[in-house]
Amino acid sequence: VGVAKGLCSPSNPACSVQALMSTGLNTAQAQAMSCIAVTESSGNPNSPNSSTGACGTFQITNKTSKSNWQNPANHGPGCSTSTSCNNARCNMQTAVIMLRKSGYQPWTGKNKDGTHWNPNAVACVQKYDPGH
Repeated sequence: VGVAKGLCSPSNPACSVQALMSTGLNTAQAQAMSCIAVTESSGNPNSPNSSTGACGTFQITNKTSKSNWQNPANHGPGCSTSTSCNNARCNMQTAVIMLRKSGYQPWTGKNKDGTHWNPNAVACVQKYDPGH
């Protein structure tokens, strides 16, 4: 397991605990997701596509038609598959929708060899929302 690197700044509307709580997440979920954003992008919504095709604050996969960003069901009002995944509001909205559907698995899932995609995200969940 990696290291929980802390939370996004309270002044960062892309991933602060308060911004995440305003979407309906409870405190533990908001803290865990804020921490995950720090491990994924340092809280920067303008993070470019990674080698895995993920982008934005929560590094949501945007590579194929089956990916998380390209799934219309992962978008809410004012956002869509054609919205840039660097749109901070839409990236957070999609991350929250994915969390509600799949828990933290999109960030804490495992490779075929049993290693976690993002060990630091696992540490965030263990620190802020243990038991999930």
